[in-house]
This record gives sequence, structure tokens and C-alpha cells, in this order.
Amino acid sequence: MKRCLFILLQCFAITAFAQDWPSRPIRVIVPFAPGGATDVPARLLAPKLQEALGQPIVVENRTGAGGIIGIQAAVASPPDGYTLLMATNAELVMHPYIYAKLPYDPVKDLVPVSIMIESPLVLLAAASSPFNSVADFIAAAKAKPGTLTYSTAGTGSTSHVLTEMVAQQLGISLLHVPYKGGAPASAAIASGEVNIGLLNLGSAIGLIRGGKTKALTHNLGGSPGA
Repeated sequence: MKRCLFILLQCFAITAFAQDWPSRPIRVIVPFAPGGATDVPARLLAPKLQEALGQPIVVENRTGAGGIIGIQAAVASPPDGYTLLMATNAELVMHPYIYAKLPYDPVKDLVPVSIMIESPLVLLAAASSPFNSVADFIAAAKAKPGTLTYSTAGTGSTSHVLTEMVAQQLGISLLHVPYKGGAPASAAIASGEVNIGLLNLGSAIGLIRGGKTKALTHNLGGSPGA
């Protein structure tokens, strides 16, 4: 399950929320590439926030390092209530256990505001892929250890951590291909540049319905389906 959360910089002055707030545009930092599962909800919400607050809402994509660059940019911003961050559970919960040193502390530097979206993940392959089921893929991975590839939104992302966990449980070895967000990771699956990818359902459904990818089924030798 992937979660996207709106968070604010911590310890901003109480006066930031005086009656004159907001008096200028508010920036929403998305730490992944445009068009992905973190970016789209932010852009859908921006017009509603703008209507409610009466100030322009500017969505800014700061990509790289599995979301770390975007988080760092948000933390480095003035703690005045004019910078919001659209983060995921990976940057807030997983990264502190993956990286020995981070340029931010999710507990001290950030304050959660709201869970924006919760979505299941789907295992996808290109429509032209020979794999129709999870069993198909596992058999191929065991036959050719370390050669089958999977795309993610970046090192340390939710899809990266979960795919590696599943691979470990299944006793298979896969080759990780990180991208700068869910959109390019999705495109890599659809084009066949990588063998599979674990995608947010919101990103996956359009690719499935458009005939560009297929969801791998759990049944043995099953036909493609969602």
C-alpha cells in the first residue's frame, strides 16, 4: 500500500497563520517527476487549495535520489507556512532505515498535515511480455538469476523496497533499474525496457486499459488481467 501525505515544515512561527496568511503564492514540492502517482494528486488538489486560500498554488517537481532531493529542498525552505511537501511513506518511514545519513530528519524537520491518497500496488509487465502470471515470472527469474529487470521511482522508494522484500521471500534475484519518478518507471514497463514493475494502481490502470501493459495474475498460467 502506497500513501501520499501533505506535510509542512516544522516549527514555523505561530504568526505565519495570522489573519494575513496567506498573502502570497504557496509552493507545493513534489519530490518525483511529473505525471507520477505522487505528482498527479498534488496537481489535482492545487486548484482546490487555490480556490480555498485565494492565492496561487505552484507545484514544483524536485526529482532525484529517490525523493531525497525534493525533501531536502523543502526542509531548506523558510518555515513560514508557504512551502508544502507531497511526500510518500518511503521518504518518511523507510529512508531512515535504509540510508546511514539523511540530509533531513522526518520527525524533527517535518509535520504531517494529512494523508492525501492510499492506493494498492499492481505488478505490471508490457502487453507484449511473455509473462502472464506471477508464476511465469518467478520461473523465469529462477532460471536466469539476476537478469530480469524491474523499474521503480528511485532507490529506496516504496516499489523498490517492496519488490526486494518479495524477491527475497521468493528466493529470486532481480536487477533494479531506478528512475526519477513513477511516470518514467511506468513508461519503461510499457515499452518493454524493463521486465516488470510494481506500480501504484492509479498509475497502472490507464496503462492496462490502454493495452500498453498487463497486470500479472496470481493464478498459475493465468491470462492477463487486472
